[in-house]
Amino acid sequence: VATFGGNVDVNGNVFDADGHVELDNVNIAGVTTFAGNIDANGDLDVDGHTNLDHVNVSGTSTITGVLYPNNGIRVPDNIYSYFGSGNDLSIRHDASGGDHSYIFHHGAGVLKIGSDTQMVLGETGPRNYIEMNPNSDVKLYFNNNQKLATSNTGITITGTAVATGADINGDLDVDGHTNLDNVSIAGVTTTSGLLDINAGGQANTF
Repeated sequence: VATFGGNVDVNGNVFDADGHVELDNVNIAGVTTFAGNIDANGDLDVDGHTNLDHVNVSGTSTITGVLYPNNGIRVPDNIYSYFGSGNDLSIRHDASGGDHSYIFHHGAGVLKIGSDTQMVLGETGPRNYIEMNPNSDVKLYFNNNQKLATSNTGITITGTAVATGADINGDLDVDGHTNLDNVSIAGVTTTSGLLDINAGGQANTF
């Protein structure tokens, strides 16, 4: 057993210790190569570049700089990914409840999803559900066929519009055939053609 009360300076290239070595403080100025495992029970402070092939972290990791995952980040099923100091936003894939994916906004304010260019909600293939164009229109699709589009003057509907009621304060321009079961007109009606009242109907004038 050798006990040193002061410093030990090894000027050679090799310090060979076959047995157990306990070092309270180690200052290494060059390169250190370890052939086996390293068990660090305390803090590990690395100021320079570090290459780690496999890292298993059982506790909490705090990163003050930028993390560059070159091969992506994979989060297992049913595990939340939290964003914000108060876990304000969470993302999770639920493999046990129908393979659904969830994005939750838990904090104050609103959840905003934006884009400086066109935004499309739909399938991964070329099938759109909603298409949003900046400073322009919004289009709604059914089975990848456009059915409604907004404009600066209103909306354009492609196909048939079915409504349980309609309250129209302005003009109604109908170019095709129109079937009206009951019509109540409080003002003046002007017809440029013939007004035909048939099927036993009558026209009352006052």
